[in-house]
Amino acid sequence: MFEDDPTTIPARKDILGEAINTLNEKVKEIVDARDYLQWKIDNYDSHMIESENKL
Repeated sequence: MFEDDPTTIPARKDILGEAINTLNEKVKEIVDARDYLQWKIDNYDSHMIESENKL
């Protein structure tokens, strides 16, 4: 098995690092989306209603 082979440790660590990077990117996307939605809520009266009235 690969897990018993110490020569595969660097490759396994690289795979774990890539998985963390992928998760971090997804977390950032979700946080950005949440922050944008929160901004829309916080600024709804001053921005969103005016924009909707122009439609």
